[in-house]
Amino acid sequence: MAAEINVICEAAQEALLGPLLADIGAWQAVRALPEPQALLATDGFYLHFVHDVLRLCRASGSGAADPAGCALEFAELRRRGRAPAELIKACFGSNQGKGVKILDLFAGWGLDAWQLAARGAEIECWEANGIVSALLRDSWRRAPQPLQNSLRIRCGHAQSRLEAATAVDVVYLDPMFPPHRTRALPNKRLQYLAR
Repeated sequence: MAAEINVICEAAQEALLGPLLADIGAWQAVRALPEPQALLATDGFYLHFVHDVLRLCRASGSGAADPAGCALEFAELRRRGRAPAELIKACFGSNQGKGVKILDLFAGWGLDAWQLAARGAEIECWEANGIVSALLRDSWRRAPQPLQNSLRIRCGHAQSRLEAATAVDVVYLDPMFPPHRTRALPNKRLQYLAR
């Protein structure tokens, strides 16, 4: 994604957006929805802050748009339930998770971080893309307070964090893999993350 992006929001929301978008090179607030024709004529992503949720939306020069976009909702995470047993075993071993320090170097949407934090782990999430980092910060801003205290989000490359001397119990790596040669597409959130 480009380092410059339009953000659709109301003027009163710009102060809240500042900290969320701190890692984006340049962003421009659009205080009213652009004319539909102008939006559809562009090709690319934009952020829409509506109903207290930051969403990643896509406009296509072909005339199609996705104004609903993608965001991470904690209600969805609660419906998803517990973390897969393999994830728990790999990160915690025989420990129950309380106080385990985990470094998630390819945080993305933060789905795994959420499930590990819900088990009591302390998570340090790193995401290289400033736009994805902003979406992750927004989702955790809306998380229940106990979970907010168990997670820190950093924007930067994994290599720089690995070179630091700070110790952790687990380094969790789940990078974006190349697309499979199947007919089924991944869900929309993963497609947007890949682009």
